[in-house]
Amino acid sequence: MEYERKIVGEYEEKILCLAICVVFAGDYITDDIAEDNCEFEFPEDNVFSIDAMELEGKTAAECKTARNEIYARHGRRFNDEQLQGDFDMCSWYEGIIEPENFSDDVLNEMEKSNLQMISEYEVRMGY
Repeated sequence: MEYERKIVGEYEEKILCLAICVVFAGDYITDDIAEDNCEFEFPEDNVFSIDAMELEGKTAAECKTARNEIYARHGRRFNDEQLQGDFDMCSWYEGIIEPENFSDDVLNEMEKSNLQMISEYEVRMGY
């Protein structure tokens, strides 16, 4: 199966990444497809705060990914097969810590604040 990429901008690339994650969940895909298409929901959420305006319009799935990419940056693995599959396809991800061995102590204050912001938005939206 061949794939043709016609990406115009950043948003189209994110949509493509999400589509690939849905279509190939649990199946093997080539590293070049994953590397070319997986991005962070919030690329710098470990150093900059997420504000409410940035969360507006985010779906439940996008919020779940955004929240968990904070943990994924630190090498956490996930029991949720879909979530684990999504991160496994991203070139930046190195899942080496099993969920039961992961400690929130590795998170910095900005990451903790962003987790809270995302969680509050999810509650407000009823996700």
